[in-house]
Amino acid sequence: MRNRLTSNIGLKVIALVFAFLLWLAIVNVDDPVDTKQYSGVTVKAQNESLITNDGKIYQVLDDTNVVTVTVKAKRSILKNIDRSDISATADIKNLQLDSMVPITVTIPSFEGRYEEARANPLNMRISIEDNESVKLPVTVSATGTPRDGYFIESTSVSRRIILR
Repeated sequence: MRNRLTSNIGLKVIALVFAFLLWLAIVNVDDPVDTKQYSGVTVKAQNESLITNDGKIYQVLDDTNVVTVTVKAKRSILKNIDRSDISATADIKNLQLDSMVPITVTIPSFEGRYEEARANPLNMRISIEDNESVKLPVTVSATGTPRDGYFIESTSVSRRIILR
């Protein structure tokens, strides 16, 4: 005599479908924490005057002013966050080792609704140099010859000296 529970293929398929639907319902009701990456986020420097007021200039190295941000939040929040919502800043007053500025990431429109937002790389690398200006004279000279029927009437410069 065969048992109806172990030999009925239709009952097994119904049980599998029910288990899948139950799993799907639990995952969507639970709203699990997930992570998502947003690439191409531009870092804005703050307090640049701390460098420029001392007669110096800085240059960002290795394109570290464009980062990838990893956000950890509930799935329902992550689906609403866009790259334009993310703010990445590097405050020059937190300069470390004369070349590393820590990057802080916030998502102002979702404040308090996400667990973590982290930039990769963690620091903006900069090079600081003395600001020097050099006066260079500007002259105009025409080289070559114009085509037949054309001629150079005059040459002029709007500024005779350029500061570099």
